[in-house]
Amino acid sequence: MRNDDREIRKAWAAIGGFACNQGFLFAAFYLGSNEALQLGHLAFERSELFGMLLCMAGAFAALSLMSPKARNALLSPRFAWGYAALLVLCSMAPSIFGSFGLLSFVLESVFVGVPLAFLLCAWGRVLGSFPVERSVPTVFIATALASALCMAFASMPFSWAHLVLYLLPLGSASFLREAHRDLGECDVTEVSTQSSTEARALSRKVMLGTFFYGLATGAMETFASDPGMPAAPAFAVTFFLLAMFCLAALQLFKGVRIARVRDFFGNHESGPLDASYRLAFMVMIAGLLFMPALDAFEVLGESIVLAGYLGMAVVLISLFVIMGRVRALDAALSFAEGFGFLYAGELVGLMVGNLLQIEVFSWAHSSLVVGFAGLVVLYSFLFLFTDRDVNELTVAAGEGDSFERACERIASESALSKREAEVLPLALRGRTSERIAQELFISKNTVDTHMRRIYAKCGVTSRQELIDLGERVQKELR
Repeated sequence: MRNDDREIRKAWAAIGGFACNQGFLFAAFYLGSNEALQLGHLAFERSELFGMLLCMAGAFAALSLMSPKARNALLSPRFAWGYAALLVLCSMAPSIFGSFGLLSFVLESVFVGVPLAFLLCAWGRVLGSFPVERSVPTVFIATALASALCMAFASMPFSWAHLVLYLLPLGSASFLREAHRDLGECDVTEVSTQSSTEARALSRKVMLGTFFYGLATGAMETFASDPGMPAAPAFAVTFFLLAMFCLAALQLFKGVRIARVRDFFGNHESGPLDASYRLAFMVMIAGLLFMPALDAFEVLGESIVLAGYLGMAVVLISLFVIMGRVRALDAALSFAEGFGFLYAGELVGLMVGNLLQIEVFSWAHSSLVVGFAGLVVLYSFLFLFTDRDVNELTVAAGEGDSFERACERIASESALSKREAEVLPLALRGRTSERIAQELFISKNTVDTHMRRIYAKCGVTSRQELIDLGERVQKELR
């Protein structure tokens, strides 16, 4: 099979598989009922979501701490079918056999949360293997398909219709095998350059902002429904708005690379992803600000807030992929770190939302929750993690992608050997022969021999001429 055909198949497999994964996640989190765990006089709402998020956060932490070999084994496609089987059985069991109290809560939390976390990180590794200009739209397309699928099944006039969505992990596992075919094993590496230092500082801001968005959403999830009610009232509105958000964001990407683009004011450089970030923020704030007015028209403001949060989550997922590329990390680790912060924030938000329902605050519970969520979202967007930060990360990732493509083009056109192609990017980054020898575990004389052959094949006579060639090819590719 030609490389182009293989890439096309891999891209479609990534869209289909990640859509299945997102669809199951939406169904598990929001299409069930609000289950309350009785803790003395306090009924802890959304306990089923709290348990799953807690186990997922634990699984993400475990993946970050384990050795690369163990992580590669757990995230390999051969385990995906086992994870899918656990997700299908454990998510359907309460609906078919009924609940067994605390035992059901523990089993569902562990055997849904942990496999779902592993599948998410496996898909993160697949998405991280694409260039940024392809991986980001893939995330939006897959999420649009997932939200449309959830809306279609959840709107059917059958109480059991949404259970069909619990079969989606089987599709996720099936597509993962095809998408994972050319990946091989991944390890953690990190580029010690000034730009990567700046990228790590930006990544910390992203992680903190991610935590705060999860915090606001967790608080609102206790506000949205009462025990025994659907977990996400007006789910049709939520998923419809999410699908529309993804389609609107994709229009921003249409014909545009993930790179610097002058905005229509001409004041600064912006791109499609930071515009999507602003759009998600506006949806969340609109739901919070106009909640009382919307309730009068029987449009639940909290469903709009949830749609905005899910749209924000899509932007954050894209940023998790980008951070992995900018920091030269295994994308599975980048996903584990990002989702770990997001769900940690959501866990704290769920606890805050439940605490605000105790008798002391019950008189102003609604106002306190909405005010708290609004302040957290505003603070995060205005002072913590801005659209400029999103743009800086996407630009850095786009430049990294163009550098990689330039190296591949020079190696292909100059017919460099495999080892010469490994030396080339280090030489183009200005590494000395001694430094290249240390990084590739070869002698300096061997590096010098490879460099002489690279000069001859590329038609240059010095290191500076080689670097100039690389810069010209990068400009052509941009």
